[in-house]
Amino acid sequence: KIRLIDIGAICIVDVNQLLTLPSQFMTTPPLVIEAFVCGLIAHDKDIDWSPEAVDKARSLLERRTLVGPVSLSLPSTVWIDPIEERVVLSDVGVSTALGRP
Repeated sequence: KIRLIDIGAICIVDVNQLLTLPSQFMTTPPLVIEAFVCGLIAHDKDIDWSPEAVDKARSLLERRTLVGPVSLSLPSTVWIDPIEERVVLSDVGVSTALGRP
């Protein structure tokens, strides 16, 4: 099991698929961090989310610009609370909040 540090995905690979990282990339920092959206509650108020619920939440949140204050931070993980979606209004050159997703 490996984490792709450029996009954050986790993959399962065979050892024979692994390659040596060229030295010029050894100092490049990861390009993603793990983020937890605080306060996201399932419709049925259940605290144990099914894989389907996790997939649905991910599909609703992916590819959106989400902003908010960091409530807790570790070296490669942050917890964001509260969170809001921002959109750019390119015709007028500003961004605005849409509220909580």
